[in-house]
Amino acid sequence: MKFCRNIYNRVIDNKIVTNFSQKFLPDCLILYYHDVVTDEQFEKIEGPNKHLVVKESEFVKQISFLKDNYEVISIREVGKIKRSSKPKICITFDDGYKNNIHLVYPIIEKNNINITIYLITRILEGDAWVWWFELWDIIKKKNNIRFFYDSKNYQFSCSNIYKKNKTFYEIKNIIYKLSLNNQKKILSRISGKKIRPQYRNFFLNKHDVKSMDCSFVNFGSHGHSHLNYKFSSKKEILDDIIRSKIVLKKIFKKDTHDFAYPYGSLKEVSLENTKFISSYFETAVSTDQNICVNKRKEFLPRISIGPNISISDFKSKIIGTEFLIKNFFNN
Repeated sequence: MKFCRNIYNRVIDNKIVTNFSQKFLPDCLILYYHDVVTDEQFEKIEGPNKHLVVKESEFVKQISFLKDNYEVISIREVGKIKRSSKPKICITFDDGYKNNIHLVYPIIEKNNINITIYLITRILEGDAWVWWFELWDIIKKKNNIRFFYDSKNYQFSCSNIYKKNKTFYEIKNIIYKLSLNNQKKILSRISGKKIRPQYRNFFLNKHDVKSMDCSFVNFGSHGHSHLNYKFSSKKEILDDIIRSKIVLKKIFKKDTHDFAYPYGSLKEVSLENTKFISSYFETAVSTDQNICVNKRKEFLPRISIGPNISISDFKSKIIGTEFLIKNFFNN
């Protein structure tokens, strides 16, 4: 498998293949990251939340490649700039992790590149609890988990790393459908503790976001409470969106026009919700893994950049060859 991947990456590195692939690309691609950590930190991270991080050394290579080969534009420019000799790319970050200021910001400032960070505004107001951090903190310390919720008994074995990961995703499928209060209630049952832990050291705060130069960073909304809108009423969605816009306007003294769905796959966002949400924002990005950026600014697809991606893998993703091959075989 590794041998085949190496051959594939050599083909991708060929300039003729790159130029051919780019003829089929849309006017702009949108990348999305979550967190960037030092190489030393990266080696210490284990578990399902590792999918959120990229090594600093790899991020530096990726930004260098983009600067040399692409025109990096802001999310607001997507769809407004016509194709030129250099393909366009847009860089986004979800959730607002602390290293966005410590590691990412110095790199993009040095390279004169603009990014958009989508913030969970509940965290900016001081409630820096997120279920995915607490759930893994519990699972990694236990050999088994038992709890009662919604008239049902649950029991999971966590005796090894494989079972711990499996348990995380099985419980995730319950939690991420719930309201914020019910998320906290179920974690209280699982942990046996009434008070939820805070993860303020992991996320940007008001001072952090105000200290970053708007020439390099645009801030958008990732909702107030990071809810799954598929399982929320229209009123709950509206309340979540409006509250996030109010918090951001209070901080930046201006309206927020850009949005990232908290859970943004095609299975998690209805067409009705995209039309409803688009009336409050100029752009709304999804987690739909595709290269085809069309005129639907209420549901823009993005390409995920995660851990363990070499610079060759990165090139393969952004020149579109990987997606062209997948789409060819799927059709």
